[in-house]
Amino acid sequence: MNSFANVHPRPAEGFYIEVVNGEAVLVHPERNLVLQFNPSANLLWHLCDGQRSVGEIVSILSAVYPETASEIARDVPQMIESFLSQGIFISA
Repeated sequence: MNSFANVHPRPAEGFYIEVVNGEAVLVHPERNLVLQFNPSANLLWHLCDGQRSVGEIVSILSAVYPETASEIARDVPQMIESFLSQGIFISA
């Protein structure tokens, strides 16, 4: 995560979160994309605002969920990198 820790991800144009039956759903109408988010992914989405770096996001989540800090340090960068590669996030 060394150099990736300084990336500042934010949602790409056209994506938004909608709450459907109490569940967060990621929507992009033009791409005909709908993804159901669990609460962790929804929180991650809101933290990726282009202002925070990946390293800062990992630190925030690790402080909130210290019992899973090692998983957060591994999983969060992977998820952000996946979203970047899919065009869901862009680097601010």
